[in-house]
Amino acid sequence: MKKSVNFALILVLVLYVAGCAAITPRTADLQNVHQLYRQEFLSSAIPQSPNDQKDIACQPNDEAFAQTLRAIRDYQVKYPQADSRLTQHLYVLQAMIYLQSGRPGMARLMQKEFIKTNEIVKRGNEQYPRDALFAANLEALVDGWMVYCVLDKAGGPFQDPQFTTQEQTLQTAAGEIQTNLESFETTDPAADEGALYLSASAAIFQMWASKIKGDRCFFGKNCTAIGLSKEDLENACGDDNQCRKKKRLIAIEQMKTKDLAAYHKLLSRFLSETEKRAAEAGELPEVPAGRWRYLALYDSLGQ
Repeated sequence: MKKSVNFALILVLVLYVAGCAAITPRTADLQNVHQLYRQEFLSSAIPQSPNDQKDIACQPNDEAFAQTLRAIRDYQVKYPQADSRLTQHLYVLQAMIYLQSGRPGMARLMQKEFIKTNEIVKRGNEQYPRDALFAANLEALVDGWMVYCVLDKAGGPFQDPQFTTQEQTLQTAAGEIQTNLESFETTDPAADEGALYLSASAAIFQMWASKIKGDRCFFGKNCTAIGLSKEDLENACGDDNQCRKKKRLIAIEQMKTKDLAAYHKLLSRFLSETEKRAAEAGELPEVPAGRWRYLALYDSLGQ
């Protein structure tokens, strides 16, 4: 009798553990969404450098993330009564897909009309999972990419005052993302990849904000914004235009170096030591092709 009772208890325990470990069809479908997004995310496009005028980050691509979007829509149809927090999670993924496939207007629509950031679940230890990390930075991302994508990057220089608003938007977006990431720590590879994407986006925004600011100074407008006053130029050069030009160029390079140093450091946090050494040596390590863009960006920031 005692043996039978013990056997029964063991059987109940085994069934209990098996039941806890079992993955429901809904969970499996959601995991499939995550896996597809991660696979397609790793090959998503960002510009390699501020000189990459014809980057594909702003060219609408309806084929990008096609598998993930299909999986999300299938999930939404199959499970229409999903938890509101899960619904928000999928909205964030959709918004990020639109951003990463050259459709920032659609991402703005999702961000304004559907996404409620405070409903995105944080982990108990206050470390963001990837979707919460994206949600916390989504407004800044959309602001930055919308300006970046409408800026005629091949049509500079940008010395006219009309570009001041774009400069300020880009710089604000970069600063907000940088602030959010400074205290970010994770052991989740997917969240780490998300932080790398965010760091790269912030760096690109700051690159172009600094370029607009530098162009304005180079053409003699508001050099005080980069620490070069009219009095400085007058005292150093008088009416010598070549001297003034040289002083402006030196000040512009110093400003860019200072502006971008923080983003070079930020990006380095989410690259491996092997990747950083390879980037600095101009080599291509054995990493997913999508990460090469980050290495090229990291290298250009350090120059």
